[in-house]
Order: sequence, then C-alpha cells, then structure tokens
Amino acid sequence: FTTTVGSYTPSCTPSPSVYGNSSEGSSANPRQHVVASVVAWDQIYLGAKIQPFAKYAHCTEDLHLLSTFLALAQPPELHGDGIKTLLRAVRMLRLCDYCAEDICSVLAHASAYFKDVHAVCGGKMDSNEVAMVLVCLIYIAHSWVQDETCPLHVWHKHLFRKYCTVRMLNSAVMRL
Repeated sequence: FTTTVGSYTPSCTPSPSVYGNSSEGSSANPRQHVVASVVAWDQIYLGAKIQPFAKYAHCTEDLHLLSTFLALAQPPELHGDGIKTLLRAVRMLRLCDYCAEDICSVLAHASAYFKDVHAVCGGKMDSNEVAMVLVCLIYIAHSWVQDETCPLHVWHKHLFRKYCTVRMLNSAVMRL
C-alpha cells in the first residue's frame, strides 16, 4: 500500500489545516499553497475531487493515502462531504498516534472489506452512505490490525455525531 505517483516522496508535511483556525471556505489562508504546491493533483487518483478538501488532511501524505485507498476500494461516485469525512478519519488515526505503516495496513484491509460490502448492497447506497460505510470499515480494520484501538464512541464523537447515534453506529459496525 504505497504511492508511487510522480515525484512524490512520503513524508508528513503539515497541511494548512494544522496551522490553526482558518475559516472553512476561505481562500485567504496564506498556507493553502503548501499542499497545492506539493501534490500533483492531476497525477493522483481522484485528485480533482480530493484537492478542494485538502485542508482536512493532517499532512500531505494523507492525501496520497486517501487517493490510494480509494483506488483500491473503487467506491462508486463520492461527493465532497464523503471525501472530507474520509480525510478526517485518516487525520483522526494520525492524531491517535498510529504510524503511517499502520494506517496503510488499516486502509488496505478496509478497501478489501469494501469490495465485499459493495457486492452485497452497493446499489442501495447513496454517495454519503458509501463514505460513512467506508469510515465504518476503517474503524473495523483498525480494530483488527491494531492491538490498542480507539474506542467506537470516540469515532462517533469526531466523525459520526451528525450522522447517527452511537447505538446505530454500533449496530452498523456489527452488521458489517
């Protein structure tokens, strides 16, 4: 699970989102160019869709991780909120101090899980639900791969709070 596109060299260079409070839609952030200048958007999978949400990444490497994860999982059409949520999930893993190799392993497992889920109920999911299922699968994969995991209620607090209750999330995880 590595990215070998263009002249990309893996490193965790902080993205603009790490530098403090910037208004969400603002293009006045002077550090916004940091990510844009490092990432060859036209050379990564779904780069044009990921680029507007780069500020939600913890670092530039996470943009490549997400791109590679999506290339492996091959989800149907994803929209902005879905990309944003997936970047926030990878960011949360970073903030929980999981190393890049562990995050790669988690995302590789989740992409394999998604192929099975999509085969069973892919046609019934809208774009937002696809993204939330992907995040659920990332949670499941991290629970499988990691010895020490981040509890489901923390995932709910940071990623699912506006989408569903903890009880519903727990039920979805059990069904998946």
